[in-house]
Amino acid sequence: MRIRSRLLMLVLAVLIPAFLTAGLGIAYVFHSAQEDHRNTMREISRAMALVLDKELGRRLAVLNTLAQSKTLDEGDLTSFYAQAQRVAPTPDTAILLHNTDGHILFDTRSPGFENVAPDLEVIQLLRRQYGPDATFVSNLYFSPSGQAYSFSLQTPVKRNGRVIYYLQMSVFADHLQALFDEQRLPAQWFASIVDRNGVVVARNHDLSRYVGKKIVGPLFEQIIRDPDGFHEGTILEKEPLSSYFSRTSQWGWSFLVSLPQYQLREAALQAITMMSVWSLIFLSLALGLAFLLGRSIAEKIEALRRAAQMLGAGQSVRKTRSGLLEVDAVHATLVQASKDIRNNQQELNRRVEEAVALAESSQKALLRGQKLEALGRLTGGIAHDFNNVLQTLTTGLQVAAYSTPNVKAQSALDACQRAVDRSSELVQQLMAFGRVQKSHLEIVQIDEQLDAITVMLHSALSSNIALEVEVEEGLWPVSMDPLQFELALLNLTINARDAMPTGGTVCINAINLMLELAQEELQPGEYVRLSLSDTGAGMSEETLAHAFDPFFTTKNIGEGSGLGLPQAYGFARQSGGLLTLESQPGFGTVARFYLPRASNKQITEGKKTEDHDALPPYAFVADAAQGTAIDDATQSEEMLLAGTASPEAAPAIETGSTAQVSGVAVQAGTILLVEDDALVRDVVMPALTAAGFAVQIATNGEEAIRVLESGDPVDVVFSDVVMPGPVSGIDLAGWVQQHRPGLQVVLATGYSEQHLSLPGVRMLSKPYDIDLVLQVLHTSLMRS
Repeated sequence: MRIRSRLLMLVLAVLIPAFLTAGLGIAYVFHSAQEDHRNTMREISRAMALVLDKELGRRLAVLNTLAQSKTLDEGDLTSFYAQAQRVAPTPDTAILLHNTDGHILFDTRSPGFENVAPDLEVIQLLRRQYGPDATFVSNLYFSPSGQAYSFSLQTPVKRNGRVIYYLQMSVFADHLQALFDEQRLPAQWFASIVDRNGVVVARNHDLSRYVGKKIVGPLFEQIIRDPDGFHEGTILEKEPLSSYFSRTSQWGWSFLVSLPQYQLREAALQAITMMSVWSLIFLSLALGLAFLLGRSIAEKIEALRRAAQMLGAGQSVRKTRSGLLEVDAVHATLVQASKDIRNNQQELNRRVEEAVALAESSQKALLRGQKLEALGRLTGGIAHDFNNVLQTLTTGLQVAAYSTPNVKAQSALDACQRAVDRSSELVQQLMAFGRVQKSHLEIVQIDEQLDAITVMLHSALSSNIALEVEVEEGLWPVSMDPLQFELALLNLTINARDAMPTGGTVCINAINLMLELAQEELQPGEYVRLSLSDTGAGMSEETLAHAFDPFFTTKNIGEGSGLGLPQAYGFARQSGGLLTLESQPGFGTVARFYLPRASNKQITEGKKTEDHDALPPYAFVADAAQGTAIDDATQSEEMLLAGTASPEAAPAIETGSTAQVSGVAVQAGTILLVEDDALVRDVVMPALTAAGFAVQIATNGEEAIRVLESGDPVDVVFSDVVMPGPVSGIDLAGWVQQHRPGLQVVLATGYSEQHLSLPGVRMLSKPYDIDLVLQVLHTSLMRS
């Protein structure tokens, strides 16, 4: 058999298994394409269920807002009817008010109070099913007044814990068609919204044909039984479909996405056809190449045969290169390769062991970091809400103090204010752990900082505990908040003292450290490592695992808040570094701060910088409740640098068109107060009004923009930062600077993850002093 024939057989031997493998790959692609479509349908179904939940929740929020109307408290149904008509001005949405006896008092689709009638049966059934205090969304029904398929949302109107009315919103079902238009589903997909009874409420195709029809059979049983799932078969259409449904988390409605089964197979069949065509092309090319290569090898062998004939004939043979390597050279190469493989295997084993150890350490650090990050966001959110409560109390107490000359009442109000201040300190500690409060970063020499606070640390320890401080010469400067540093070191010292009731030693050590490799959450680089160790009882593994958790403490009730270590951890992360703990029962505890060396740029500038996780470097006007040990002189200096006077200098608020605030006459002007928290609005608005300002109210950013676009006169915008909806206070400030240049904006916040880079916008920290607010608003009014 000729060499060319053998090469052709070799090519076929290689290509035939390759084609078989390609066939298996095509089958895999076929199934993968179908699975990808199913996954896409699943994700779209779940996403649309969330969108549906949000849409129904938005309408329910409108009802809840109407339910707070003061006209209902006063029994002024005529005014409330007019207010409801403004919310639902078109017939496709109606607002109905029911009394507790189950009768409709008015319907905005009907004029006045002419159609007082019993509730619809579907509403009565749901009220009996869910109870008189429940908020619910009805199933689809045919509305007699609107003469169209509709659904309703109902919420009770409560006063003093008692239901006095029921407020209902009736909406035409075709309103939900906008959800399909917004999502832009593929044209060949069928999407439906079904209620709890499996009745079609909305659909992206043939709405008039299918709305009001009920899904029956196995799919309906699945929808009733399972929150989501996959179904194959016919539904309302006659052709076979692959469908996925997902139920909303709150209201029991479901979103159904379907795709004709033939379309799932179409893409895979196209892939099979394309693969077959290319396989034939490659087969032809491979056979041609094998033929050419075989002829080339045959020519070399023929040349070798001719050379042998020439040698046998005694003729001179010319030196030619056949392109083949000598066997001895191959052997020598293999021997050397075997030696290299053995050496490489040993090195590989060593590196694998190191990599496994590093991976395990990194995994533990990652899990701990993720847990603490989640706890940080949780505590930050709690602190934000608590700040609003403290703001309400602070303003209310100040207004009350201005309003009463009674000495005993003033004493009680002062006690309440001190309690609010203590609560503010607790909020600041929570924010320190959550890394959401503003920080004042400075270039600090740790050795000098330790010298300054050594006396304070000595006083925090018992007389039977020795304090040793060891500092390496030439410590690098670091960028940090010195007040937070002092508080963190004091918290660790107090923990060490409590761990040594019978006495012992606390050692503080500071050195320069160069990390060559990443360590836990630290990147390679230059750090100052500050260690605080004690000879106390130590901690178990379980206690060590929860040491940084907020409010976790092993002390008795009343002896510790559980916020010391979280504050220290938050300080380290704010400074761009890390705090680690090492401890064993009976062998004491070592806490190590890793603080990154300050850059040359920071040292050259010589000014405070903001941490990237904290609030951005805009000008905070005041800090109403510092959570650290800032003395009165320091706080007053900070307020003077910010351009504000101390609250103690402000006299009481007076009534009338003008008042004296911080020694400055406040002139009359219009303030747009944008605040989503009703409690804060209820106390801040009267204070502003009493100071002579005219006040307009907006409960969110979108409503504030509508007020500004309406042309109503506004001199200063005073807005919260974190509000529900797509427009935050920062977004509102940007809108004002773009559309109403010259209009002054003052923002207030207790917590925000957004960065502000808008010049000229002032920021107040919650809870703020009302005198300071009036001072800032007066200054802003003068600039308008």
